[in-house]
Order: sequence, then structure tokens, then C-alpha cells
Amino acid sequence: MKEILAFILGVLMSISGLMQVDAAVTTPNVSKLSQAITDEFKVVGDKLYGIGDRDGLVLYDLKTGTLLRDYETYSSYSKLAVSDDESHVVLMWSYGIRSFNTFGEVKEEIEKIEFGPSMMESFEGGGDFLPNSSVLILSGDEKLTAYDMTTNEVKWMRGAESGNVTTSEHYILVENQNSGRLYTHEGEFVHEWTDVNDISISQSDKVVVVGDKMVSSFGANSYDKPIHSLQVQATIADIESSGQFVTINNTPYTFDLKKIYMNTDFGGKSIDLTASAKYVLATDWDYTYVYLANGFMERSISAYIPSTLQKLTAGTTYNTSLMVKVASGKTTSVKKGVVWTTDKPQIAYVKDGKIVAKSKGTVTLKATYEGLTAKRTVTVLPDPRPSDYSWLLSQKAQMVRGTFVGSPHKLYGDYAKVKGSAGTFESDWGFGYKGRHQGEFMFTSSSKPQKINIITMSPSLQKRDITKYEFQKVFGKPRNSNGDYWETFKFTKAGKKLSGYYIEEVAEYKINNKLPMYVFYDSNYRVRYISLYSK
Repeated sequence: MKEILAFILGVLMSISGLMQVDAAVTTPNVSKLSQAITDEFKVVGDKLYGIGDRDGLVLYDLKTGTLLRDYETYSSYSKLAVSDDESHVVLMWSYGIRSFNTFGEVKEEIEKIEFGPSMMESFEGGGDFLPNSSVLILSGDEKLTAYDMTTNEVKWMRGAESGNVTTSEHYILVENQNSGRLYTHEGEFVHEWTDVNDISISQSDKVVVVGDKMVSSFGANSYDKPIHSLQVQATIADIESSGQFVTINNTPYTFDLKKIYMNTDFGGKSIDLTASAKYVLATDWDYTYVYLANGFMERSISAYIPSTLQKLTAGTTYNTSLMVKVASGKTTSVKKGVVWTTDKPQIAYVKDGKIVAKSKGTVTLKATYEGLTAKRTVTVLPDPRPSDYSWLLSQKAQMVRGTFVGSPHKLYGDYAKVKGSAGTFESDWGFGYKGRHQGEFMFTSSSKPQKINIITMSPSLQKRDITKYEFQKVFGKPRNSNGDYWETFKFTKAGKKLSGYYIEEVAEYKINNKLPMYVFYDSNYRVRYISLYSK
């Protein structure tokens, strides 16, 4: 029943778009079973015994998806138990038990079990074998019974509320609709959990319990108080036999209830883990798919921000990277899927995965990735270059001379002396001109003999973020302005785009009442391009 609920929940998760697809853990698909194992199953090594969607007992090889045996059983059997040595394969239903030998032949039919004056005739809770034993623990008729399938001997029988049975190294868990009771292998009561939505025990005696808006995990032999808790609205939870991993609402977690992020989109399938999470079983309406998980050794367990980002310089942009340690012990640099923030964006902020250092100060840089959080105190040192205001004053002084600060050539200079790659400055509506790049400038000639008639530069290529207000503070109001451009302009060099911006306004100036100069503003009124003309 739990597997069916998991499948229905998986469909609902798919509809609501909750699948995680960008993660460190890779889970390659290794096989597909020819039917959906939506109910009872038992995995022994690389083999799966299960009751398939055709209501019959089947045996599959998980590595290849090969159907090894079809037991040709009836639809009335709804519970399954397999001994660890596979010498006993047992199907149970409300009014009977059928066991098979290792060759798939019916070995025994049981309709009732007697123990002194007591009798068990209904097996609605099913059963499970004690570890490394032929003793089958059965639940039904408000009783709990230990029955040896080899000797046909009843070891003990006691009164107990009926429910689904799971055995562990030292205990027997009986789970009914809203409680779970723990017994020893001799049938002695140990502990009870009440008001639970679901409960599961591993072979190593660890327990996970789903309560009201809370999932809790309990260590072996320590059941009075959980050692880990997670606030989450959950319906089902299963712990795999080794006790290392848990699935909650079809999502894998570690035993300490840390979510495991996988890069596989299981698309609404119900999820089960085999022992030590060697395999992930994903089931839809028609098939069960087998994925190799290898114990989730690629899962992220810790993260830190490298010390290279500890000191930054204002006016500079830096690439971000987060160092992530995975369960196998490897540490890798991660860029995709990391969310970056700062507590003082006026000092430094993150845009498109890059840190933009703006002004002198101290800021806390924070990165989150797959449930992990890393922080580093970052010091932004003052920009050693002249301020934007001083830079603009210097540019204005040079423009009077027909050039820009740092430009190797002036207007009216010999175009043949420009040594560099071909480039363009153009818009998506056809405006533009060609030229040659040298340094951070593009030089254009439209005269014969060829003289330099236009010099174009982009402040962003010099790591300058100049506002319209800052520009007009130095150059004053323009002679003319057109605020209805709404075109994308791009700067190219050797066929590659150096920069591209959506331009909203172009303003015209006359330098020294002689040289035309055009300023291109984006929609945020940042200066993106400046062109100086000879006429």
C-alpha cells in the first residue's frame, strides 16, 4: 500500500513541477523492468522479487532488467517476504500463505497456524523474515507469530494489534494506520509511536517517523527522543536497509535528514532506494526504471567560498566559484546552480554570476547550493584609478585635442597607422560603421585620403559605470537629444561581440564648439558608448 501511495504522490509532484534537475549527483539509467512494481518487493543483491502490476510474483535482474522468473501466482496475494538466503519466497494474503523453493516451485500452502489454544487464520498484515533466518514473523487476527518455514515450528505467538511487519537486526516493527509498535525477536514489547502518518525501520535498527508536519529519525536502540528532525509536510517515508538514506515523499535524504539533490528528472515516478542506495527504483504506471546511485557518493556535504574572493578592488568585476566537497572526499569548483547574495549591495553585488565591487567597505558574501550555505567576509579596497568624475574631466580635456585618454591616435590622423583587428559599431536597425580596433578604441575613416574621422569607445570596457547625471555634471546639457531610440547597439572586434546594450537615448555635444560628440545611454541611463567625430 505504501508503494502505491508513493507512486500517486510522485504523479502529484510531477504536476506541480517539484523535480530537481540541476545537481551534483548523477544517476545513470541502467535498466527498465517490463512492468511496474508498484506494490510489495524485496531486493536481494542485484535481484528484485516483487508483485508486479499484473498481480503476479516475478523475479528480475536489476542490472539488465531481465525477467528471470514469473511465478504464475494469483492476484489475491498482496504481501511478500523473502529470506536472506533466498531459500524461502513467501506470498501472503488475508486467508493463506504460499511458499516457493529456489526453483520457483510451490513448496507449501498454509491456511492457519496453531499454537496451543491460540490460532492465526488471517495474515492481512503480511510478514517478514528475521535476518539470516528461516523464521517468518506474521501479523493478523490481532496476533503476532514467529513461524519457522523450514521446520514448520511455531516459535511463539502473542496478542498484538495487526499491521504491516518489518524486521531489523534486533527488532520487529508492526505498523498500522496511525501507530508503530516495536518488539524484540522474542515478541517482547519495546516501544510505541502514536499519531504517526508513517514509520519505517532499517536492518541496522534505525527508525524514521512521519508525524504532523515533522519527520524524525531515531538512532538504533534510542527511541525515546529523535536525533534529527525536519519540519516538512510529509505522507510517507522509508529508510533503506543500511540506515544511511531515507526517502520522504519520493525525495532522497540522508539519515540526518539532509536533502540529496539529483540531476535526474524522475518525472512523477515513485522513488525507492535499495540497500546503501546502490540503486534508485523509479516506477510509473507501466514500468519500473533502475538507476545506479552508488551510495550517492557525489552528494554535496560541505561548501566554502575560496579566499581568492576575500579582497576585491572597487570598479572591478570578478568571477564567482564555490568550492564543494562531496561524500567521496573530492572537492570541486561549482558555478552552476549557486545562488549568490551580499548584505551591502552598495559596496558589492552579484549579477549574472559575477561579483561587482563598487566602493570601499566590508561586505558579507553568501552562497547557497543544494541546501548548503557558505559565507565569507569580503573587503573591497578603494579603486586605485581616478574617480569617475576625474576620469570624465580628463576625457573632456583630451577631446578638445581630438582624442580620448589612452588613445594611440587622434582625429585627422593617418588611418593606415591604426594597427588592429577589424570591427563594427552597429545597431539592429542598420545604423553603424566599420573600423579598426587598437587598444580599447575603434577608429573609423570615411574620407580620401584616409584620415581618422571617428573614434568610438565604451566606458564599460574600461570598467567604468558612468551615469547620465555624472556625465552632465562634467559636460553639461547636450545640444540635442533623442530619447526614442530603443535599439540594441553592439561593439564587435574580429567578428566577436565586445559589448552590447539596449540604447534608449542618444545625446549630441559639440566639443569646443567644433567637434561633434555623441553619447549613447541605456534604459538605466548609463553611458554605454561615446563617439567623437571630426565633422
